Amino acid sequence: MKRFIFFRRFCILIILVIQVHISAESFKLSSLVPVDLTDTEDIAKTQIYVNDALLVKLPENMTYISGIEVNLKIPEEIASFSNFLAYSLYSGLKPAPSEKNTDYSGKKLSAAKFSERLTLNLYIPLSEEFSIKDNPYSEIINTESKPLGRELFIRFYATSKKVPKRILDIPIEVSARTVIINKGLLNLNIKPDTTYDKFLLGKDIPEKDFVLSIDETQYKSLKNIYLPAGKHHAVITSNTYRNEIRTFIIEAAKTTDLTILLRSIEPKLQIICPEKTEIFLDNKPIEQNKESFTITQGEHIIKLVIGDYEVVKNIIAVKGHSYIVNTNIDVSVSDED
Repeated sequence: MKRFIFFRRFCILIILVIQVHISAESFKLSSLVPVDLTDTEDIAKTQIYVNDALLVKLPENMTYISGIEVNLKIPEEIASFSNFLAYSLYSGLKPAPSEKNTDYSGKKLSAAKFSERLTLNLYIPLSEEFSIKDNPYSEIINTESKPLGRELFIRFYATSKKVPKRILDIPIEVSARTVIINKGLLNLNIKPDTTYDKFLLGKDIPEKDFVLSIDETQYKSLKNIYLPAGKHHAVITSNTYRNEIRTFIIEAAKTTDLTILLRSIEPKLQIICPEKTEIFLDNKPIEQNKESFTITQGEHIIKLVIGDYEVVKNIIAVKGHSYIVNTNIDVSVSDED
């Protein structure tokens, strides 16, 4: 029984090895041509020949990249043999791609023939944000699994010996660029307005204390908010802070910083009075301050003493309201003639 189990496992292992070997394709290049797209705003230009491969180097930051566009200007002589010419996208190259190596093996992700057109636009989607659709002027290389790493390996080759050797010596003009998404990232920062509410100094505002809506869509997190390019409206609602509304612009493939300062809905009180006025709030002395300050909701007693002159006022403070106590001393002049 143990021998049977061992033999069965050995057979399974052999089958897996055979499958891996079959899925990998070996081939020889004339040369490997590197294309550097690490700067997303650049268009890389080069020349290739049939039986060459492009090694497209991608940026480290792929946040705004949805795919790659490769444009080939095909000479008429080469286009006349388009039925015998093809291109393929590979992954898992061995050895690692290098201009020094010409012999490779790898997994073919996709393959197609050249078109008869003199211009061939190839698109390789790299994210779900890729939005270019199939059209008569371009071909989209769809793969079941996305290429891994920061390099794309695209091979161009003849599929038949009917292609004459002179065709292999004709250069093909190539340009490549990244395809950016028509979205931008919103870097939203919600902070307390400490210039208005001194008691909020050193405090953070938990996300649970407010609700964020952008264009009438509610967001549960402030992180990784991607929005289409254009104008947007943000609304902050809260039971603890005052509601805020902001309008902002998102640019494609850029990060927009937006800071919204929240003010507490606790009642505010500002007391305006002459200097050296004694101020009492709920029978407790307070320092004279020209700026408003926070008080609790409910009834309060305010007493102002200026020499022998005393004024007492009662207010009922309500959340979301601000109150100003302004002391005016009138001087009257009379003519007694």
